[in-house]
Amino acid sequence: MEIVAGFLLLLIASGLAIVAAFNSSHVYDLASESLKARHDIDRLFGEVKDAETGQRGYLLTGKSDYLVPYHDASKQLDQTRSQLRTSAAWSDVQMRRIGQLDALIGQKMAELEHTIQLYDTSGPASALAVVNDDQGLSLMSQIRTLTRQLDGDQSNQEQMRLHQFRIQQQLLLVAIIVATLVAFVLALLVLRQGERQQTELALKNAVLREQMRQQAATETQLRHVQKMDTIGQLTGGIAHDFNNMLAVVVGNLEIAQLRLQRGIDDAEKFIANALLGAGKASDLTKRLLAFSRRQALRPAPIDVNTCVHEMSTILSRTLGENIVIRLSLGESLWPAYVDRAQLESAVLNLAVNSRDAMEDGGQLTILTINANFDGQHADQNEGMLSGEYVMVAVSDTGHGMTPEVIQRAFEPFFTTKAVGRGTGLGLSQIHGFVLQSNGYIKIDSTPGLGTTIRLYLPRAPLVNTRAEQQPTQLSALPHVVLVVEDDPDVRELAQGALEELGYTALQADGAEAAESLLRDHPEVSILLTDVVMPGPSGVSLAREMQKRYPELRVLLMSGYPRDIIDRAQPGDEQSRLLAKPFSIRELAEALRATLNDD
Repeated sequence: MEIVAGFLLLLIASGLAIVAAFNSSHVYDLASESLKARHDIDRLFGEVKDAETGQRGYLLTGKSDYLVPYHDASKQLDQTRSQLRTSAAWSDVQMRRIGQLDALIGQKMAELEHTIQLYDTSGPASALAVVNDDQGLSLMSQIRTLTRQLDGDQSNQEQMRLHQFRIQQQLLLVAIIVATLVAFVLALLVLRQGERQQTELALKNAVLREQMRQQAATETQLRHVQKMDTIGQLTGGIAHDFNNMLAVVVGNLEIAQLRLQRGIDDAEKFIANALLGAGKASDLTKRLLAFSRRQALRPAPIDVNTCVHEMSTILSRTLGENIVIRLSLGESLWPAYVDRAQLESAVLNLAVNSRDAMEDGGQLTILTINANFDGQHADQNEGMLSGEYVMVAVSDTGHGMTPEVIQRAFEPFFTTKAVGRGTGLGLSQIHGFVLQSNGYIKIDSTPGLGTTIRLYLPRAPLVNTRAEQQPTQLSALPHVVLVVEDDPDVRELAQGALEELGYTALQADGAEAAESLLRDHPEVSILLTDVVMPGPSGVSLAREMQKRYPELRVLLMSGYPRDIIDRAQPGDEQSRLLAKPFSIRELAEALRATLNDD
């Protein structure tokens, strides 16, 4: 009962507050109307004065320019009188006075018009004679008196309304205070009742918290199971592909070794096959790094239209004659800030996927346009940031994908292709590349109609107009290279490759040995160091040695290129990066580029 009574009192207090607010609004409206009426009265008298001033100026000078105020006032008088009638319609007394004022204004305007016509027809003397008879002065005096009476009545009415409003507000305030005090007393009674229920509520909350804890533990276990399932799928796919590649490498090397032992000279093709298998393994590693967004990208401003147009020739040869390629390249396309090689690989992968989806032929469309997303649009697409993008869309007329397939399209090693026709890393690699480039990827597909995959690439802030560098040569200059690598096999391999290229190579298994060799061999011009090593990292070693030997050039290498990015500090931008595994040509080009750095 106390709660009900309290709510009723609060409801009464709220109702009184609403009434007070309504009264305030009503009084405000009345005050606004009163102010408007007074404004209309002032403006009406001013317009009559303007008309008389224009008439007097014309009669005295004969210049038609003085009639401009007269004509303007004549045009505005009817509208002003109509507005005044509307704003003063609440009072019969005011309306009667407005009627009298209308009659006087009509006489005054007729008198002004008459004098102007006399001036035009009979000359100044006739017009001034009418003016000098003081009829116009008498009319203006009556008009002034009536306007003052109207304004005074409006002011008195406004004061009376304000006084009534203050009395009403005071009464309402007293009623609200009384209702609030009674409600406060009832609230104290409710608090007593609440104390009795608090213990019961605390027990229920404890039970609920325990249930929530158990639910959270169950969800954690479920996420762990899902994570382990994903890891199992990933490792299973990696193991399958790597075992195939290692079988090719090991098998071909064993055959080459046996043939060399028997003196047979055709071991070269088996070594080439082994290198091919090793290259595929290296490519798989790069795909995995792209999927996990850990590859070392080299973004730069690029012309996407030029890139797509140059690829169209390659695509026409790759896709076959039964695929029609259509390019729709946007005009005034912004430059995109991405790694061009990775973009070309992504477009090629998408085109090949489209070809496989159009077994009986079809049309492949590549579209480029500028895209500008505001915050609202970005919020509607999870993972997208607002900003300016260059969109590359690859569309086909193939069999399309079901919603279930779209949900899993970016999973590693997930593929709907037949065995042997796909690794399931293509879309996951593209997904990783686009996200690592601060972009966004979206799939739209309808079974039986086709698929469109859109890549939103970040717009480059500035266009890079620097000329492309000339291809590097494999020939070495007479330089001494210090190889710092904790793995002895890799260290020996690097030394052998350097000597094969014509460099002089020294070895160190860590930072301490490297510092000692650099002290003893000032002729060392290049430091080739691994990033992750026991003790100081390669980045720390390079930074310290460059402080001591400013002319020393640095080439960092790592089997996990993201190490270089994560560990680099401001000032390391001049250090070049070399990803393991690398070929002799890649090593030669990296060394040549390091030596050519300013």
